[in-house]
Parts: sequence; C-alpha cells; structure tokens
Amino acid sequence: MAVCNGCSSFRAGLGAGLISGAVLGLVVGPAFGLGVGLILGLIVGLLGGLSYGGDVALSYLALRLVLWRAQLMPWNIAAFLDFACHLLIMRRAGGGYQFLHRTLRDYLADQYEARAA
Repeated sequence: MAVCNGCSSFRAGLGAGLISGAVLGLVVGPAFGLGVGLILGLIVGLLGGLSYGGDVALSYLALRLVLWRAQLMPWNIAAFLDFACHLLIMRRAGGGYQFLHRTLRDYLADQYEARAA
C-alpha cells in the first residue's frame, strides 16, 4: 500500500498541536470564555500539523488530484500497483515497485520519451 511519508508526521504534529491547544484552551478558556479557548486550541493544532509535515501531505494530495483529473493516474494507485504485481508485470521491492520485464519497461520509457519530444 502506498504511504505518504508526510502523513505520519502530520498526524503527530496535529496530535501534539491539539494537545497543546487543549491545554492552552483550558488555561485561556476560563479567562476569555470556552469559545475562545476552543478556537485557539484548533488554530494551534492545525498550525502544529502543518508545521510537522502537513505541507508535504497537502502537496501529495494535490499532486494525486491533478494526475487523477488529467487521467494520467488512477486515484487508488496502491490498488493499481498491487494489481500489476498480481499480473506479474511488476514486483514489490522494499517500499517501491519494479518492472519484472526489462523489455516492457524500456518500451514504456521509449513511448514516454516519444510523447515528450
């Protein structure tokens, strides 16, 4: 399954931000009201998530959306690559995928270069 490396750091940052935001909300809340405390907690949580990988996660999502809308890549790329492995076109190699057939890989690369030129 494809994994967004920024997603785990985004979740960690969001979690840490929400915890610190909740603490900030509890401290600020009694003085300025519960609504202000909750809003400050949400803002701190979102900023914490964005500063610890959220920008990477959002960039990854935007790239997937653009490629899917242009019909250059299926939305569920992990299922597509797993299906290619099932058909013995590709194989899993560590965290990535490799073509099993060098001739097919070279043919597809040549097609790409011909379209790019």
